[in-house]
Amino acid sequence: MLTTADEICRVVAAMPPKTSAGHDDISTQVMKIAIPYIAPQLCDIINSSFSLGIVPDQMKIAKVYPLFKSGDRSLVTNYRPISILPAYSKIIEKLVYKRLMSYLCDYSILYQYQFGFRPNHDTSLAVMEMVDQITEAVDAKKFP
Repeated sequence: MLTTADEICRVVAAMPPKTSAGHDDISTQVMKIAIPYIAPQLCDIINSSFSLGIVPDQMKIAKVYPLFKSGDRSLVTNYRPISILPAYSKIIEKLVYKRLMSYLCDYSILYQYQFGFRPNHDTSLAVMEMVDQITEAVDAKKFP
């Protein structure tokens, strides 16, 4: 399914206005301002990406920063890397996610108890499911 300029504008409008920027030095905050003017051209790029199955190389380049966790700041092991992708790559990511989730849900491909990244299937539901199973097992005297 191809995208439209309107769908791109809706995806960008839903993004938080972050000031961090990828290698292109364009933040989400700046992209939100520019998107009404560039959405038609971006739509062509994204639709070509969908049709060809190729993500443009410039959208895959990330800035990598060490983020301090805790402990001694002089130890490399106390840092974890974070990658900041270009803001425009997040648009493709969200559009692909939307289409993939729609396909997986429409055809009931995901396991019933798959939690964590599905709409209305929060990880807290996984905990509740586990508690229900334990309660049922205790009630059925399956625990010593």
